[in-house]
Amino acid sequence: MNKDNAPNLASLLALSVLLLAVRPALAQSPPVLLVDVSTDSQVRLSWTNTATGFVLEQVDQLPAADQWSPVLQAPQLLGQQLSVVLSSSTGVRFFRLATQPGGLPPDPASVAPPIAQGVATLLAEATGFLYTGPNPIQTGVAPGAIEAKRAAVVRGKVKKHDNTPVSGVTISILNRPELGQTFSRADGMFDLAVNGGGLLTVKYEKTDFCPAQRQLNVPWQDYVMVQDVVMIQMDPIVTSVALGINSPMQVHQGSLQTNADGSRKATLLFTPGTSAYLVLANGATQSVSSLNVRATEFTVGTNGPATMPAVLPPSSGYTYCVELSADEAVTQGATSVQFDRPLPVYVENFLGFPVGTAVPTGYYDRQKGQWIASANGRVIEVLSITDNLADLDLDGSASADDAAALAALGITAEERTHLAQLYLPGQTLWRVPITHFTPWDCNWPFGPPPDAIAPPDRQPNTPPVDDPNEECGSVIGAEDQTLGEFLSVSGTPWRLSYRSGRTPGRRDAYTLKIPVSGAKIPASLRAIRVEVSVAGRLFQAAFAPTPNLDYTVTWDGKDGYGRPLQGKQSADIVVNYD
Repeated sequence: MNKDNAPNLASLLALSVLLLAVRPALAQSPPVLLVDVSTDSQVRLSWTNTATGFVLEQVDQLPAADQWSPVLQAPQLLGQQLSVVLSSSTGVRFFRLATQPGGLPPDPASVAPPIAQGVATLLAEATGFLYTGPNPIQTGVAPGAIEAKRAAVVRGKVKKHDNTPVSGVTISILNRPELGQTFSRADGMFDLAVNGGGLLTVKYEKTDFCPAQRQLNVPWQDYVMVQDVVMIQMDPIVTSVALGINSPMQVHQGSLQTNADGSRKATLLFTPGTSAYLVLANGATQSVSSLNVRATEFTVGTNGPATMPAVLPPSSGYTYCVELSADEAVTQGATSVQFDRPLPVYVENFLGFPVGTAVPTGYYDRQKGQWIASANGRVIEVLSITDNLADLDLDGSASADDAAALAALGITAEERTHLAQLYLPGQTLWRVPITHFTPWDCNWPFGPPPDAIAPPDRQPNTPPVDDPNEECGSVIGAEDQTLGEFLSVSGTPWRLSYRSGRTPGRRDAYTLKIPVSGAKIPASLRAIRVEVSVAGRLFQAAFAPTPNLDYTVTWDGKDGYGRPLQGKQSADIVVNYD
């Protein structure tokens, strides 16, 4: 490549990108590859950092067939641009942006380098391969973004309601663009290198699926296993709603959902003259004349808690959560859809709460990564229908409320007319006012059942404390049945220490005995689940409620990528009582 060839080279570069863009296997067209030949000895190739994570490839001549190979130099991230600086003295070369086969990263275990033996394993060195090299698993990481002393790795899995894996989900960290992103693999697993030392929020995004987020407390120098996340597709029912000063009363209803608790569907009423605007990613606003509206319920099925847009606060019970969305906002990457007035959302009172009681309501702010409290809704009842208007009981008095009470909640004659068309007398409903589209959660306070008791206070086993005897230069550990010896190193103040307990194959130091239950079991307890994570490995077990249970875990000394580790490793133990 040389400067004199730059115009022709730029054309060929543009052509190669264009050819790649029309490959049917690609879910997203590659960004434009820019060429800067402003110096005599170097050429800079740059492109926009995208969630898909394209790889720069090269070849010496065209047509290339299958001769393309990755550029060995890792790209650098500056702002939202990735770039590679190459020497122009090595002759003519051609470049293109390509995805990995299938567009998914490889299993880290298949590409992880060996770990140095004989010295304690440093996590930063052991996991740097995730985001470095010509074809990293985690793309778009800014130079120096991951500090060696704070390095950590987040591991998790994404699946559907039926527990089949979801691949191609973009995984990143909220408000940490310098850490780049990765994708869930064919088995739904992902690995993401981060900086530990505080709370981080993991983002899960995939086209046609409801986004999810999970907040984690990530320590330094460790792996963190995320609870499996279930991603659900947007509701298939979509309603085109006209907006603006002349718009009529309009209704959108989501899909009917039924489980042991009952049947329900979200019903959203757009009052006459409603206006709306999109809040774009850069903060700008854009008015819209119509929206294609969907309502997707999260709280469905046995995997419902794992589908939630985020984990609820500890005091909020898992009850009912729905994503209200507009296709236009998704297409334009808008962060919110805002309305000029509260819109009523109705849900059948499938849990039988008393009429007149409040419906505690909140929404999830994906930009802040927080649940935000909102105005309470109300449980109401359609008592009867008079002159095509629904007569409503708002306070549980079993009598229709007057115009003043209706006006206090913002219930208009148009709304009552549509309620008369949608519901039969005797139907009780939750009525919740909303001012924007986001995940909305109706949740009642939550606490343990009256018969709940504290978990057992026994601690997991630790290596026995021993005051070993020394006879004939040997160290005898009576309690742990070990033999040791010290050997002085001539000419130094140090000595070598041998212990038979460190011999490969001896499992004592790799085994944990975890107390799971005590002598008494509450009648309300349905199941006990135990999770133990060590070095990126997850061990799980489930038990029926039984007194005096213990769970024993034996770790094989290998990390999540199948490599034997050196030095001590921490274990994270979680016992769930359902």
